Amino acid sequence: MEKTNQGKILPIACVFLALMLALCSCGGGGGTRVYYISGEDAWAAFPVDEAPVKTVRAGEKWYSLMGEYLGESFALSVSDNYTEINKVYETSGVSIWFFEANESYAAWCERGENTLRFMFYSEESGAEEIISLDTSAGFSPANVGLLGSCVYFVQTDHSAQKSAVMRYDIATGALSRFHELEYRGEFSCTALSVDGGALLIAAGAEGEAELIKLDLAGGGQERIPLSASVGFVFACAYDSVAGGFAVYYSDTDGGEHIGTVNAKNGKIKKVFTFGANLYAYQDTIEFYDGHLYWVQQINASGNVAEHYRFVDYDCKKDTAEEYLKTFSFSLAEDGITLLAFNAVDYDAIYLTEIYLGGQGE
Repeated sequence: MEKTNQGKILPIACVFLALMLALCSCGGGGGTRVYYISGEDAWAAFPVDEAPVKTVRAGEKWYSLMGEYLGESFALSVSDNYTEINKVYETSGVSIWFFEANESYAAWCERGENTLRFMFYSEESGAEEIISLDTSAGFSPANVGLLGSCVYFVQTDHSAQKSAVMRYDIATGALSRFHELEYRGEFSCTALSVDGGALLIAAGAEGEAELIKLDLAGGGQERIPLSASVGFVFACAYDSVAGGFAVYYSDTDGGEHIGTVNAKNGKIKKVFTFGANLYAYQDTIEFYDGHLYWVQQINASGNVAEHYRFVDYDCKKDTAEEYLKTFSFSLAEDGITLLAFNAVDYDAIYLTEIYLGGQGE
């Protein structure tokens, strides 16, 4: 299930950065490089109270989700310039974890107390609602996937015992049941992602978890039963370049890990094990060309800027690059957009980009 303690920081005295280091455990210890995002590295700097919480570069367009830390008010900015804030939509009383965009459209989910409101944006129509789901009867994932003009998400009707991946075509306005899922109660689907031309679904729990990969172009399907030690899958990702699978999951003993999946037997190679009060922020991982990406968050007292770091883990070399005080990332065609706290005064948010695959030698 989604972890309700994420993003909640106790207002007590400062926690030391060494605590974060002590709670980390990467796979094989091939080496870790640690970086700060400095003012010299930054493409742009924003005041904390007017800064993006996620920025996506799609071609020549910049989509920025604006919001205050731990707040429930958000705005969408769409611009041709990363320094320009051009708000096209505002909302409040919700949380937004999952936000995707391409050159023509954006899609996201607004999570209320008992609702999931799936939204899209296009230049022609502005921001519009796709559907609002009542989740008071049980869990349903808030993930969104976007490919071309089509938005993918999950709708589960617990009273009718039905669950399906839904597809909404922004270009035509058509909403359809794209793929029927086996009804497993709250475990009908636990996570969803669209990477390249593949839609990946995690379903089941407690020894019955599996990944379902759907080829959105060719229509093929692949099912991968996961190891019996898997308790719950928070996030799943498909490497559209190298063809690999990865999951962020809890095991049946309660520990949380990120690992790569052997598609032949469902066994998981642990890449990272989380310590106490340490999580993958917003249950999000990405997998591209042999590199796993996530934001690591510690739930502890102290200055919020110390609680986040972006991790770029090279599965081939078993090495990692970590960017301290960095709380948001998104993958573009040729780089990774990062948002980080000012390392000195914590009064600004830096936006910058690094190369896909890390800093290099």
